[in-house]
Amino acid sequence: MFVDIRNSVPLSEKLGPKAFHDVVAGLRDAALRAMAKTDGSVLEYHGDAVIGVWPPGIAGENHAAKAIAAAEELVAHHPKSISSDDEVPIGISVHTDTVYMGTIASTTCDLQEISAFGYGVNLAARLADKAEAGKALVSESALQAAHRAMDEQHRCTVTLKGIDQPVNALALG
Repeated sequence: MFVDIRNSVPLSEKLGPKAFHDVVAGLRDAALRAMAKTDGSVLEYHGDAVIGVWPPGIAGENHAAKAIAAAEELVAHHPKSISSDDEVPIGISVHTDTVYMGTIASTTCDLQEISAFGYGVNLAARLADKAEAGKALVSESALQAAHRAMDEQHRCTVTLKGIDQPVNALALG
């Protein structure tokens, strides 16, 4: 799952550094709570984005359904800006695929982190870019893994940069 703030550059300019920090911290807290409720884990905080994972070996065989539940939670209750009653504009994606998760080290082995690699990670990131503010896009692959049918009323097909074939997704929110 990818979650990030839409139009964060103008928002950071409008709010100023401290208030924008508080908005990003609120997003991180909300994403962490949604993941914790559904056996997910934060893979990475990247600026104003949060990347979450539900590895089947940890989250269980219902990992895809749990990831979708976390996205639904965030769509329903995403954080508010501290400077006004306006909602913080976030976009979310959920995708399921086989990826490589492992430790990455610097060339000197001083700095290590866990990351995920593969086509599925790239597809999920690109899908998040297409999610409208306040919405989540759930790939057809994630729906199938969660044993959920595609709701034709909320089905969309998106073209993603660097991805050869259009991707079918369910728009939540």
